[in-house]
Amino acid sequence: MHTTLARLALIVVVAAGCGGSSSDGAEPMDDAASSPPYQSFAPMTRSMGLADSNMQVSLTDAVGPIACALSTNQKSGLGTVGHQIILNYSSATGVPCPTGTFAIDSTCPANLDREFGAAVRRGCAYFRQWDATAHLVTVRAASAGAIQLSGNAAACAIKVELSFDGQVFSDMFTLTDGLAAQPWCSP
Repeated sequence: MHTTLARLALIVVVAAGCGGSSSDGAEPMDDAASSPPYQSFAPMTRSMGLADSNMQVSLTDAVGPIACALSTNQKSGLGTVGHQIILNYSSATGVPCPTGTFAIDSTCPANLDREFGAAVRRGCAYFRQWDATAHLVTVRAASAGAIQLSGNAAACAIKVELSFDGQVFSDMFTLTDGLAAQPWCSP
């Protein structure tokens, strides 16, 4: 009898721990520690745009109009399998190419603050990953890094160096014709 009750209790505990996820890419991750780690990727679309009067950069391995528009709203999802880095480095002074070097804050929250608005917190950078069903499965805050910008409205050179889970992400690119587009986008 005692063994039967112990087995029944174990089954109840195991069954209570089972469950699925309803994350659809629009919801924040509950626990970054339990999500998959950062994965290196090669950006195919790079964009820079205004979000709540802040400048954001998005780098993703997806292409198309959705990938281009990701820099303007942190609440937007990729809509497909893929990876993204989104960062907010400055208020929109010196637009369209706010020149300078901007440090990434090492004390950013582990997850995106979706109540904050379209912009992630200033000085923060995040890696996001969506699975084959377009569900958000990973959110990681950068632990260190910087973004460096130089140029003007005709051409803005950007260098991004970030650290995620001890792995380095680095990318250099130039966006052109900044007065004609919002966001600037380079597929």
